[in-house]
Amino acid sequence: RTQGVNAVTGLAEILIELERMQHPGGTFPGFEQLGFTITPGTIINGGDYASIVPNKASAIVDIRLLPGQEKATVLDKIMKIIERVKQNRSGLGTEIEIIVDIPGAAIPVDHPLAKIAQSYTEMVYGTPWEIRGAGPGNEGYMLISAGIPTLCGFGPVGGNPHAPDEWIELNSLSKTVAIFAGIISDYLSTQ
Repeated sequence: RTQGVNAVTGLAEILIELERMQHPGGTFPGFEQLGFTITPGTIINGGDYASIVPNKASAIVDIRLLPGQEKATVLDKIMKIIERVKQNRSGLGTEIEIIVDIPGAAIPVDHPLAKIAQSYTEMVYGTPWEIRGAGPGNEGYMLISAGIPTLCGFGPVGGNPHAPDEWIELNSLSKTVAIFAGIISDYLSTQ
């Protein structure tokens, strides 16, 4: 008797193994509090008809790299997981397509821009801005990779970013504008 290879259950096993995958977290100064972020199966598709063994399945796996985490090392770990699953599921075929490739990026914690930001937040709020990584994904990498120093995650007081209940304190907006103006003025005068 010949059995078809169930692509959906094969993919499910791969996704569960990816969910268990460990990878060193933030080792770049300021990123120690952030860990490796992988979300297997944010979108999953598979099968053609209710009574047919699915011969195809696909999933999107969202991975956010931090500064110092190498894409090649992460891909190597993923490929080893896939190969282990394929060894136990004869006939299972796989393909990987990288849709978005965003590196982790940062400026040094002692960069003049960061130091000026600390000075102005201390002046306005009484405590300096805590320099720490923002992420695990933002557009700052485009500016940083173009040689433009960028303070990622620096802005008004708020919480729950990128979630349904994201919020900011309205009275922090005017303070943030004043801080930004001071930072821009001081940083440009050092250039």
